[in-house]
Amino acid sequence: MAQRLELAQALETNRELFRRAGIVNVGVDAVSYALASQDSLRSPLYWRLAASFGTAQARIYNTSDELVEALRRGDIDLAYNVPLSEAVAGATAQPYAVVVPEEYALGLPWTVFVPQAARSGAAATVAEYLLSPSGQAVVSTVLWGNRRSEIVEIEDQKIALGPELLVYLDSIKRSNFLDAWFELVTSP
Repeated sequence: MAQRLELAQALETNRELFRRAGIVNVGVDAVSYALASQDSLRSPLYWRLAASFGTAQARIYNTSDELVEALRRGDIDLAYNVPLSEAVAGATAQPYAVVVPEEYALGLPWTVFVPQAARSGAAATVAEYLLSPSGQAVVSTVLWGNRRSEIVEIEDQKIALGPELLVYLDSIKRSNFLDAWFELVTSP
């Protein structure tokens, strides 16, 4: 089930089968909130899928780490909207299938900021290392372990860093988004 529409339909029609699903609380986890807000702009299915998890009475976890840990322990059978690097890393400890939506996957870039007026040259040295081929190899190993080759090529929609990301940090916009999300995911 790699299509969002198929997942929404399965959650809506097979409630008992998906009673053991889990999602991340986008009101607590900042990365999940950023991904959710950007996903809602890209797909009209976003809100239907949120409602479908409500219909299935999915368990809500505060962080994606807690969600992956619940999956590893066997507390849930399906974890949705987990950052791919965390899902892959978690699967090395306890094998489970990682399914990536066929339509697209959002990519939130890792960022490093070094002020020009930084007092220590260490920050710039670290940033330069992270951008070097050997630094990239280390980052890839940390993120993917030895499973990078197993990840299928997907339509990766990178989230550009820019002022448009600040829109959903506005307190009214954030409050409205979270109110709608919580209403949908907590309503049977």
